[in-house]
Amino acid sequence: MANDQPPTLQRPAILLFGDSLTERSLDPDGGWGATLAHHFARKARRAPHWASADVVNRGFGGYNSRWARPVLDQVLAQVKASKQPVLLATLWLGANDAALPDRGG
Repeated sequence: MANDQPPTLQRPAILLFGDSLTERSLDPDGGWGATLAHHFARKARRAPHWASADVVNRGFGGYNSRWARPVLDQVLAQVKASKQPVLLATLWLGANDAALPDRGG
């Protein structure tokens, strides 16, 4: 039986949040975020809308967990306001917390 629902143009989001490791993940020369974006954009051409997603990168170079916490609240508020469903979220922090003893969260 065919689906009588019209297709939606809104794709779910894959939210990447973290420090510079996340920020640089969209490097086209092998970044893991770029690989995700490519994979889920390509799925959009071959599969139902739920198999594709927009990759949203919110990486902040130099941030530790203490600095990232209030920013995360703002990012989550923006995502909620957009009403775009979130398929997957990553949280990648800790490298800057470990780098200097007084910078930890």
